[in-house]
Amino acid sequence: MLDKKNKMISIIDKLIYFFSIVFLLSLTNSIFVNQIGYYFTLIFIVVRFYLTRENPFYKTCLEYAFIFYIAAEILSTVFSIDPAHSFHNLLKRFFLIPIIYTFVYSAKDFESTKRFVLVYLGAALATMLVYLGLSYNYFINNFYQLYESGPATFQYPITSSELMSFSLVFLFAFLILEKMSNKYRLIVLFLFIINLLALLATYKRTGWMGAAAGILFVIILGRKWILLVPVLLLLMASAFIEKNISEVHIYDYNLNELVPKLEMSTEGRAYSILPDNDVYYVSDFENGLTKFKGNQV
Repeated sequence: MLDKKNKMISIIDKLIYFFSIVFLLSLTNSIFVNQIGYYFTLIFIVVRFYLTRENPFYKTCLEYAFIFYIAAEILSTVFSIDPAHSFHNLLKRFFLIPIIYTFVYSAKDFESTKRFVLVYLGAALATMLVYLGLSYNYFINNFYQLYESGPATFQYPITSSELMSFSLVFLFAFLILEKMSNKYRLIVLFLFIINLLALLATYKRTGWMGAAAGILFVIILGRKWILLVPVLLLLMASAFIEKNISEVHIYDYNLNELVPKLEMSTEGRAYSILPDNDVYYVSDFENGLTKFKGNQV
């Protein structure tokens, strides 16, 4: 009887490991498969607890942060103008918290943790290579200007950018903090550049800002102050050099050639234009609808 129970526990341990790997492989490419990996891992951990009566979860020193976070979410729901929608968001965020405890349990030792990190980074970078290929097609077809966003290949572009920001921060930390040979440092640098290009290709500022904040945090933790110098110089240069320009250029098509006809400038950001004989209505993001006759407002 005891042997049968031990055999079942051994099978459950393998299933926990398998679905943990499924979760990591799908984290950047499939929400559906990712949820399967997460929830089955959690279910089998609970089943194992039922069989062994051993508490699988450990304290992580984040408990007080989670309590305050959930309290803030509950207050937000109570005072929301749309409580039902707010409660739905509360549940989604609440069910994400066990991910931390699930994978603290799944990665029981340093070797398992290292393997998990490598699996995650390998799958993430493979996904990004695919994304870069599709982004190139997006670029040459001028879809970035049309949609003001990167391709929605695996998730929404905003979700993709946020997921890519995590791996970028990890690779940056490995690059500047880990002791490794020049050969491995070049490999990590190459992977970092792939990740950076894919993140830029999403064309979403949320992921960019998250990655920048994470990188800054790594620099501060590692006390690599010298790396802040080029960042500060770049910010100072952009403040003096960068100018906001909003122009509308109108062309005539004549004998298979584009002939410049008119140029108009707006004070905000011109978004779209509607011609009406010799009058043009320009939708300006900051200043609303502007009527032009010629190049005069």
